[in-house]
Amino acid sequence: MAVMISTVANGGTRVTPHVVRAIDEGNGWTAVPAPAVANSVAFKPDTWSALREGLWMVVNASGTGGRARIAGRDVSGKTGTAQVISNEGRARARGSDRDLRDHGWFVFFAPRDNPELAGVIFGEHNEHGYLGAPIAKHVIETYFAKKEGRPLPVLIETAPPSPADQDPDSPPALPPIAVADNQVTTPLASPIADRRP
Repeated sequence: MAVMISTVANGGTRVTPHVVRAIDEGNGWTAVPAPAVANSVAFKPDTWSALREGLWMVVNASGTGGRARIAGRDVSGKTGTAQVISNEGRARARGSDRDLRDHGWFVFFAPRDNPELAGVIFGEHNEHGYLGAPIAKHVIETYFAKKEGRPLPVLIETAPPSPADQDPDSPPALPPIAVADNQVTTPLASPIADRRP
């Protein structure tokens, strides 16, 4: 998945992931060259543009990846979910001690127009892809803090929101509305309010 999102991010060049920069076999550090480019994918310009715009909107325009949004960084990404077992298999396994919750994915790159970083967050049995977005945000913030010589970000642990209250994969059918009364705007707690006298 990381190779796929980096290929989309850079316009079609398939980069081979690598983590080793240098090795030391007792005689000092020796640089390890990056692997050669594997191949490339020929995107039509309008296809590539639509992909990149859509991935940017997932994070920055009320999509399910909004938790990865970083002001000034133009993060792009996509949430995803992968079933662990079929619905029929899940029904047959009900009552077992096996963890059958779905896996969540979040693929990302930043910045949008000149990507420096791409990656994937895989959450085993975390049920929703949007839960990987804050982890990606921390990774991106850490990368840019190191690059710019700033203090590293601190990961603040918070209680996860109740799925019924804050699930961005299931937004409310109607947005909350405001009612003007004598030029005073009063937001309603629910889109449907009891309006009896």
